[in-house]
Amino acid sequence: MPLSRRALLTGTGALAAGAALPACSRREVQRPAGVPLSPFTAESTAEEVTAGLDLSGRLMLVTGANSGLGYETLRVLALRGATVIATARSLDKAEAACASAGAGRAIPLALELTDFDSVVAAATAVAALGRPLDAIVANAGIMELPQLEQVYGLEKHFVTNHLGHFILVNRLLPQLEAAAQGRVVVVSSGQSFNNAPAGGIQFDNLSGERDYDPKTAYG
Repeated sequence: MPLSRRALLTGTGALAAGAALPACSRREVQRPAGVPLSPFTAESTAEEVTAGLDLSGRLMLVTGANSGLGYETLRVLALRGATVIATARSLDKAEAACASAGAGRAIPLALELTDFDSVVAAATAVAALGRPLDAIVANAGIMELPQLEQVYGLEKHFVTNHLGHFILVNRLLPQLEAAAQGRVVVVSSGQSFNNAPAGGIQFDNLSGERDYDPKTAYG
């Protein structure tokens, strides 16, 4: 069934309907005049980048925190003193990640991005903490499904990687705005722009049924 933007944000549509960072080369970096270029490279580790930072008192949310970049983000943010809301598709996986990462202040949370009711429930749980949210790291995602898969009649990459996070972030905007410098970090592969359609999001083909291609769908 068609879902309106308002329905997505409020969750009413869901109730009714029932992984590497891009390695940007320095020649690609665009920045305003006077803004220095970071000394870090694609080879820099999370511990190197955060060396000397004290994140005590900060609250951050990382999606897909049970593996890969999400797990390392959880581990190092917690190492630097942050309280991390660590999400995974199941509470068991989130709890295991927190324990493995040695993140004593971490808060495990179940979040299935393809289930909008789950996204709404997770956002509600975070809001119920009653604390400002310093950052959301939108890390979880899927990539290059070999065959077309759909959720809510929409192509699954778009639902998982974009819409799930879109709902989560928008529902948590009050918590982000309450922080001194709340921010959203979106993680994706370089394929997100290398293979993206020239015209951008194909709003006339959100079902993915026209000429499905795994790389293009991810882009």
